[in-house]
Amino acid sequence: MDNLQTAVANIDDTLQQLTNEEIDGQLAVVKYTLKTLEELESEAISIEARLQKLPSGTDVDMMSLAATLTGNRTKLVTLHTQAEAQRARIERYMIERRKRVTELKRYQTY
Repeated sequence: MDNLQTAVANIDDTLQQLTNEEIDGQLAVVKYTLKTLEELESEAISIEARLQKLPSGTDVDMMSLAATLTGNRTKLVTLHTQAEAQRARIERYMIERRKRVTELKRYQTY
């Protein structure tokens, strides 16, 4: 997950140097990442539901598992939010780039 977070954080720097095909590839990676995060979030919810069905008590292992699960769910939500923001940035950049190309073509025809 740390690698994913680092990649998401650095993508803005590389956008300026990418071709349209490379930008499309980055968007595909972010969309795949979002899908994977959604699956992991569903799995975490399922695990949480199973933990809640177990007999409650002050079992240290159970409390530790619950705390770890909560931490992981928080991390997943954070990563999902970051990936959504990155997807939106890439899509905005693609729109801006298309506008610039259209404006350049329009300028060249005059």
